[in-house]
Amino acid sequence: MQPIRFSTALVLVTISIFAGIAPPVQGRYVIDPVVEEEIEVWSDANSIESVDSRVPIIVPSSTGKLVALSEGRRDGSDSSLKFLLIRRSGDNGLTWNPTDVVLEDPMDSPGGLNLGAILTDYTTGKMMVVYSHCAHNCEIPKSYLVESSDEGETWGDPVELNVTQGIRQFSPGPGYGIQKVHEPYKGRLIFCGHGGTISADGVFCICSDDHGKTWKRHIDLPSIPFNHTYIEGELAPDENQVVELKNGSLLFTIRNQLYYETRARIFALSKDGGETIDLTSIQVPETMPDSAEASGMIYLEKYDLVLHSNAFYSAARMNMTLSWSYDEGATWSWSDHLQIWPGPSGYSCLTPIPNRPGYVGLLFEKGPLDGKESTKFVTFTIINLRPKWQKD
Repeated sequence: MQPIRFSTALVLVTISIFAGIAPPVQGRYVIDPVVEEEIEVWSDANSIESVDSRVPIIVPSSTGKLVALSEGRRDGSDSSLKFLLIRRSGDNGLTWNPTDVVLEDPMDSPGGLNLGAILTDYTTGKMMVVYSHCAHNCEIPKSYLVESSDEGETWGDPVELNVTQGIRQFSPGPGYGIQKVHEPYKGRLIFCGHGGTISADGVFCICSDDHGKTWKRHIDLPSIPFNHTYIEGELAPDENQVVELKNGSLLFTIRNQLYYETRARIFALSKDGGETIDLTSIQVPETMPDSAEASGMIYLEKYDLVLHSNAFYSAARMNMTLSWSYDEGATWSWSDHLQIWPGPSGYSCLTPIPNRPGYVGLLFEKGPLDGKESTKFVTFTIINLRPKWQKD
């Protein structure tokens, strides 16, 4: 009688079943996103005495409420005196509380505040906003932090941060800060920004390992060469957004201020979890055109998906687009994008919608189709990703 032979695959499957471990299912999530709602958040009519609402940022609170802020500019310029405006949503962005003011510049101030980034510490429940002040008018601009313990309803007094040693200034964001959820440095709070001037620009981050009590600068990527006369085509990394990947590394999308290599976004990695940026990781993909502005990015670990928002056009701030990467930002395909708005498009910030799985929100500056490059509104777009598991 011949012995009965079983295939190796069958034996492994049988062992895994009896051991209570299901065999791994090979595949990935793919998305087919569509816009479901668009809600106007700020315009001239509702921005409390300001002429222009700019630089919108947004983050979920510890319970999933959405908290959005923007600059209310008195005369429309970067250096103008401003209000720090806020609106909150408790229904996943469908409706928003009336605009309130977190703080405002004194009328005798030499320059205005400049947003800025917002962060939620999910351990303590606190929300924090970091911003610079007098970035365009003062020889030595300052950085400040303001906190809320009630999901953005009320805010404390600003506290100055002394984090500019060796650089002229620290201008956070624009966007949101992160709290690391993986090792190394699990629990660390990170705000990233830039140096604020063309000649001495660069990516600079500040980190806290004690829930915001103290801050130290890390992860510097200065312009190359640093602190010299402006020459187009050199590496001058500027405004940026950072996300944490599932292995604890950090991925940056960076404004390419001097159009290094081409008119496209700069991407870079911190492979040591937030200590340094790996120079060998820097890439400028032509599949991510950009005209040098702030953009948005989030990483959805459940779907192993990086989402990116920007004015997807190299010649002007037009064509707000959602792009996505299935390989943690290593590549960006021309086919994997969704046009949100073809007209004037400015700064943008992406957010997950925690209480609505499979959905994300996009807060961005938007202008009318006949308005050339001017942006007149800040809108919140709700996007259904329609994620679907696809087997290999």
